[in-house]
Amino acid sequence: KTLWGQSVYVVGDHPYLGNNDPALALKLAPNGYPTWSIKVEINGAAPIHYRYLVKDDGPGTQGQPNWISDWQQSEFTIAAPVYSLQTISAFPSKFLTRPRELYIFAPKEISETKKIRLLYFHDGQNLFTKTATAPSSLEMEKWLPVLAQSFPQEQIILIGIGNTADRMREYMPPYSDGPEGKGIGNLYGRFLVEELIPYIEHDYLKLTNLPERTLGGASLGGLISVYVVANYPETFTNAISLSGSFEFAELVQDLNKLIPDKQKIYLDSGTAGPGNDNYYDNYFMRDKFLEMGWVYGGNLLHVIGNGQQHNETAWRQRLPNALLWVLQKN
Repeated sequence: KTLWGQSVYVVGDHPYLGNNDPALALKLAPNGYPTWSIKVEINGAAPIHYRYLVKDDGPGTQGQPNWISDWQQSEFTIAAPVYSLQTISAFPSKFLTRPRELYIFAPKEISETKKIRLLYFHDGQNLFTKTATAPSSLEMEKWLPVLAQSFPQEQIILIGIGNTADRMREYMPPYSDGPEGKGIGNLYGRFLVEELIPYIEHDYLKLTNLPERTLGGASLGGLISVYVVANYPETFTNAISLSGSFEFAELVQDLNKLIPDKQKIYLDSGTAGPGNDNYYDNYFMRDKFLEMGWVYGGNLLHVIGNGQQHNETAWRQRLPNALLWVLQKN
């Protein structure tokens, strides 16, 4: 129901839908009142998330939106590559004390006649619905094959790296102090580069050509992604940080190790919940990159999810477009 002077709007994670900003939401038409509707045709490489609201729209009126639905997700009808998920249990390390699960999500048919793009992501169990230990997952099994349609001459393979009880220390740089002590991100980086990557690329996938690698994660996973990509710039091309925990601001000392001409950095956060989802810390990190001469929209992208909190629901809305951006050629 609406009152006089109110209308129904839709807002979502696309410029046509206001980029999640209720002030820029798209107004529906009451042509079949009390049913409101609008037709929007969008060509995209990832699902679009949207939500309905009622707000005043009379001259000079103000007020907060009245949300009348949860987040919805668009469906796709195009054919996507067939992917399968394989799990490797108790993968060991000589650098870290605890073994971990690995999750390989790959096309059923892998051909090196196409360029191979590898996505290494932390908190690997929470990437998929059926393996998640968090309240929800990033649901990559649903949308990654669809996103891959935008890169028909390439093959995109996802490697999820399960976390352990040492997650906080493993995902922190060695010069940062946390509640559980100093970080051991330097050892975690060696595990990735000296143990995990050789196993995945040579033993498991049996690749003969050098792939392109992106490293990503959320929260502390975003922090460690930027740290590792900075310290191994010849190994990783891109870093994706979702709601990165940049309150550990000592990371700034490693940013000069990055190679701006060869690498891309993606940063984002929401604006709601405890700590505003690291909103101000991510602005701080964005400004540090800009001070160093990085180019917004070129080799650096910073995105704000208005009203979004620190959880998988928000991250799975922003991640498809983050991947689309890092995988696109400049």
